[in-house]
Amino acid sequence: MIYSMKFFSVLLVCMSLCLYSGAQTINVNPDPDGELWLVGGIPSYTQEYIEFLNEIPELQLTQISSQTPLPGMVDNSMHKYMRPIFWQLHNSCSPAAGIAYNFTYEINRLRDIDVSNIEDTTKCYSQYAINI
Repeated sequence: MIYSMKFFSVLLVCMSLCLYSGAQTINVNPDPDGELWLVGGIPSYTQEYIEFLNEIPELQLTQISSQTPLPGMVDNSMHKYMRPIFWQLHNSCSPAAGIAYNFTYEINRLRDIDVSNIEDTTKCYSQYAINI
């Protein structure tokens, strides 16, 4: 398939905008005269941060783990532990993904609770969601 120069130019501009935009970087510090508490954007790699990253130990796999083939894709919705999809409100994407889907799947798998087709949603969330 042959791509035109226009296609690559547009692609390059879009990639540049994504990399260099500071969109959604806001100060969340309630004190306007205090230090900046910035959220969003790209983190700055200071020497201290690089040293912190270098101190993280490298993962050492066991013999069995290194020989176990992993699938290219996993569809957890086919498992009985995955809760039904629900509507998210008011910027709740992270809590929904972290608690309502991921943690709930894990805890239901450990407890062997089937929530795939359930009307009682008390088994579909964790009490830890209140602490977010």
